[in-house]
Amino acid sequence: IYVCTDGDGLIIWNARTGDTEHITAGTRGLKSNSIRCAYKDHENRVWLGTYLKGLQEYCPDTKTFSGFENNPDDPESLSNNDVTSIVEDRLGNLWIGTNGGGLNLLNKQTGTFRRFKKNDSNPQKSIINNHITHLFVDSHGYLWITTFWGLSRMDPARGDVKNFSLMGYNNTYNCVMEDSKQRFWAGTTMGLKLLDINGGTFQVFST
Repeated sequence: IYVCTDGDGLIIWNARTGDTEHITAGTRGLKSNSIRCAYKDHENRVWLGTYLKGLQEYCPDTKTFSGFENNPDDPESLSNNDVTSIVEDRLGNLWIGTNGGGLNLLNKQTGTFRRFKKNDSNPQKSIINNHITHLFVDSHGYLWITTFWGLSRMDPARGDVKNFSLMGYNNTYNCVMEDSKQRFWAGTTMGLKLLDINGGTFQVFST
């Protein structure tokens, strides 16, 4: 189990033996002590999203880290170094959400990234906001993107995007999940919301 900390690096816990390993920045290539998220893909590659140090990959065999950071002169580099969420879709694509740089799709073979950002000239065909808080793939293969201002759903195969702005509501979404009845629940700063996909509305549950 990979435990991410805000300021104290990475903790790896072996559930079988109970052993733990504590790794801090500057050790074996880890660049940041503030790790926002961790994700293991179908190839058992472990990916870490860091605060301001980009995307890192941890190799359990060598116990070393490598990574990707933004290069302002390279449009195929990671769009932003504040990585908030990582997820893999059904096609094996690795998606990276950032705080301010929108969405990134990593080409694992070339180490390059394709960027998806809010496009004011075509808002209905782009993600709703570039400040991403969470990524989630549902049972139909759609990629859900929660942001500081609204919610987006993308078809990874086609690139089509559906946005849920819900004007009049608080639009800061922290996460979204699907239940056993294929209903979608969003956690927000104003409480829990149940999404009506067809109608584009929410039922709000708050204290």
